[in-house]
Amino acid sequence: MNPTLPSFFGAARGIWTLTWRAKLARKRIFLVIGSMTAIPALPLLSAYVVSKMGFSVEEFHFHKFLVELYLLLVVPLFCLSNFGAMIRDELQEDTMPFLITRPVSRAKLFLLKYLALAAWLQIIVLGNALAFWL
Repeated sequence: MNPTLPSFFGAARGIWTLTWRAKLARKRIFLVIGSMTAIPALPLLSAYVVSKMGFSVEEFHFHKFLVELYLLLVVPLFCLSNFGAMIRDELQEDTMPFLITRPVSRAKLFLLKYLALAAWLQIIVLGNALAFWL
C-alpha cells in the first residue's frame, strides 16, 4: 500500500468531517434547527386545526395523515434538497478542485460524499422522529 494514499476509512472520515462542518456552519445552523423544530410542530398545529373543525383526532385518522405527510412529502423533499446540493455546494464553495486533486478516485469521492450525506440525513430524520415521539 502506498503511504501517500489515504485508506478508504481515512478518506471517509475526512469527507464526513467536511460534511458536518458544512451542514453546521453558522449560516446553515438556523435552517437545521428550524427544520428540527418546525416539522414536529406541524402535528400540533394540525391537531389544533382539526379540533377547531369539530373532529376528534381519531375521526380524522390523524396518525395516518401524519405518517403519510412526513414519509411521502417531507422526507423526499428533504432528501432532494440535500442530495441535489451534493456537488453544487462544492462547486459554489470552490472546494471541488481541491477534492478532485486529492489522491482519492472520483468514484470513491462521490460514493463517500453520498454516504456522508446519507448518514447526515439519518441523523436529522432520527431527531425528527424522536421529536414526533415526544
